Amino acid sequence: MNFADPAAVLRHIRQAADVVAHVARPDSPANRAFFRFAEDETDFPSEYLTMLEHLGVHRADYEPEIGFDDTTRERYLRIHLTAPVTVAGRVTLPAGRSVQLWRYRHRSPEELTAMMSEAGYAPLLDHRSPDGQFALIAGLRD
Repeated sequence: MNFADPAAVLRHIRQAADVVAHVARPDSPANRAFFRFAEDETDFPSEYLTMLEHLGVHRADYEPEIGFDDTTRERYLRIHLTAPVTVAGRVTLPAGRSVQLWRYRHRSPEELTAMMSEAGYAPLLDHRSPDGQFALIAGLRD
């Protein structure tokens, strides 16, 4: 569900599957905390630091950005380039550019169900865990 257009992905799946189901962490205070990273760079996930280094993006050339956008309800990890960098020896990015490394858009159960309907699936099941942290949503192709 973390695609730019998850309904388009579901429409594609609809060509091959009569029934689709997914388990998601719908938007809630607890789930926003689950995807929370620390706000200082020392806690920037090490796998991202390693990946950037392997791509030739050195730590001296960027500032990490970790946060949550209230407008889009997205948690993100990105870097803001402080110097031009050449990635993997192929593409040069200018200083001042921000590069998104990871994002997670928090969606409500209603938004998740609406995506299924938009993709051509009739609601079949909408089950939520007692604590509200998980939802199992299924649909049957119209």
